[in-house]
Amino acid sequence: AGASIYYVFGAGVLTSIVSGNVSFNMWLVEYTRPSGRPVVFARLAAASTIEGIIAPLATKFVDRDTAPVFVMLFMLAGLAIAICFLPKRRSAAATQEGMSRAVKGTLTLVRIRRVASYFLRGSNSLILLVNAIGGTVTAGMASIYFFFLKEKFGMGMQDFGLVFGVLSLSHAVCQLFLVKPLKRLLGLRGTILLSFTCAATITCLGYILVSSVRFVYIILIVGGLNVIGGPIVAAMVTNMVEPHVPAEDLAVTVGMVQSCGAFAGLFGPWLFRAVFSYFLQPGRHSTEMVWVLALLLNLAGIALTLCLPMRAFDTGSPAECSQLSTAS
Repeated sequence: AGASIYYVFGAGVLTSIVSGNVSFNMWLVEYTRPSGRPVVFARLAAASTIEGIIAPLATKFVDRDTAPVFVMLFMLAGLAIAICFLPKRRSAAATQEGMSRAVKGTLTLVRIRRVASYFLRGSNSLILLVNAIGGTVTAGMASIYFFFLKEKFGMGMQDFGLVFGVLSLSHAVCQLFLVKPLKRLLGLRGTILLSFTCAATITCLGYILVSSVRFVYIILIVGGLNVIGGPIVAAMVTNMVEPHVPAEDLAVTVGMVQSCGAFAGLFGPWLFRAVFSYFLQPGRHSTEMVWVLALLLNLAGIALTLCLPMRAFDTGSPAECSQLSTAS
């Protein structure tokens, strides 16, 4: 049993070498227009969020022996769908040539330099900072929920299963159904500002002031608005770069966004748990200070979003937007 855990880690590393989100984002960038990407990226994020709803339910039907079998079956089903139903534009010869050049490393390095040089110009790097702050806050808050609720309200694992399910459902509903109407009503900048503002007020101030468990569920339900900004920022990064680099460099841009998200996914939980642990020590006992940190980061996200140049919010030509609305 002690050695088997390393096989689990090894399997996780192998499946993460080419992340599913990275692959699907690359495909979506190639097959979607700039004006449609915020909504499509949000739907992909919602599909990933659904695991938070399914996982607690699945634990009632599978055990540690059957769980890997179910995971393998789902992965094989996804592979079959990708092979049979996802169209491909590149010819076999172009794909083989690209793989050959990528193995040599020269093409990849050139693309990385081209994309990186664009983001080093003027205020272009601010969009990556907005993406990093949003990812850090989202991952950090998610990592601290259990410890916070256990410390403040005495919740156990069974109670937290319901909390996690409500939180995931709220995220999925907001990403699936609210991103498109909010984008039309408020625009990209307004929707991102709404996301940071909801996180700062409803979630952070809510947890600082909350005194009853029933109010926790209200915060969780409305808190789905916290995550609607992430897919929009990812789409904006791609749209900013697209007119300035060759089409094949967009894959590097998607990888850069995913790398920032992965770093935020590591840094956010470490930062929030360190702050939470520090303020639980004798003489400094406070479960709310970690939410003060989250509040300050969200305010920084609002300030940086307001500083972004207006060209960052360009979603395509009016004609393209009209065609997308008609198709929708």
